[in-house]
Amino acid sequence: MPSPSERHELLLAVLKILNRSGIEQRGIKKILNIIRIYAGIDAAAIRLKSGDDFPHYASEGFTS
Repeated sequence: MPSPSERHELLLAVLKILNRSGIEQRGIKKILNIIRIYAGIDAAAIRLKSGDDFPHYASEGFTS
């Protein structure tokens, strides 16, 4: 279980990326990578709502 300090560091790292103007897919991929390392998982992906659908937006760690 991550400590409160580790969770705080994760939050700060993600917020620093989000606070940059012009966040795009590259920034989202950086966030996914940070979360992958923090959670100790091999791969992560994010889908963003578009109308009634949730299309794939970005992924990190998956093989093609």
